[in-house]
Amino acid sequence: MLVLVILLSAVLIAATEARGIGLLASPLPMAIPYAVAALNLAVAVAGLWTRHKLGWSLYLIASLAGFILIGATTPITAVLTLITVASN
Repeated sequence: MLVLVILLSAVLIAATEARGIGLLASPLPMAIPYAVAALNLAVAVAGLWTRHKLGWSLYLIASLAGFILIGATTPITAVLTLITVASN
């Protein structure tokens, strides 16, 4: 499941970079973050049925907080966004 989280973050970062250089068509850049956010929440909820309930609960809370507060779709992209903002 952790691999899925990393893969979702990588897909989002790649899509963001592709949008920045003009490789994605107009409606697609808006659909990708919402799809990644939904998949990320699905992975977090599925993780609640594992033996690592506390960890996945914290991940779900971090995911929701990142999405609500700064619009980040995964906690990994939230950290990358905060690092970028802090360095500027």
